[in-house]
Amino acid sequence: MIIIVSIYVACNYNEDSLVQTAARWVPTTDNMGSSFSHNGDLIQNGIISVDFTLTQISDSSPWASLICYIGHDLQGLEGFTISYKSDENLTVSLHQADFGYSGNRTYSHYQAQLPSAAIWRSRTVYFNDFQQPEWTPDESKNIPYIAENVNAFHFSPNINPETGGTANVQIRYLQLF
Repeated sequence: MIIIVSIYVACNYNEDSLVQTAARWVPTTDNMGSSFSHNGDLIQNGIISVDFTLTQISDSSPWASLICYIGHDLQGLEGFTISYKSDENLTVSLHQADFGYSGNRTYSHYQAQLPSAAIWRSRTVYFNDFQQPEWTPDESKNIPYIAENVNAFHFSPNINPETGGTANVQIRYLQLF
């Protein structure tokens, strides 16, 4: 129990955490009826908390995401440590320009999964463990992970689009290493 308290203090007040130092945090959703809300400022008492609602759509791809624009690329970095809570499993995507709006627009970004967490959970994730999603089109499969082309993380709760639903995502610590 003492260790958990120590981690909490370190996570809330670490000036190097991207919760406090990232260029920008932005919650976002599709334009098909999904939404997000937060109570007041996005970051309160050193914690980001967003409630997402994913609309029920079975013939399209609704989405909800919390984006962290890190303010630089990932060159020379191995991964990150995060402390979070989430009602649903989280997909963490490395927003690599090659797949986005300025690339081939397949959005088949390299991803890793974090399990849901009702209480604060800390995880260390290495960038070499990220993989492209199963649905990656052939035109993207030959594009490797390029750290210099990543400028953001996307944290997306895995809400079933066929049923829709809600999820709260909270992050109190995110440290690159």
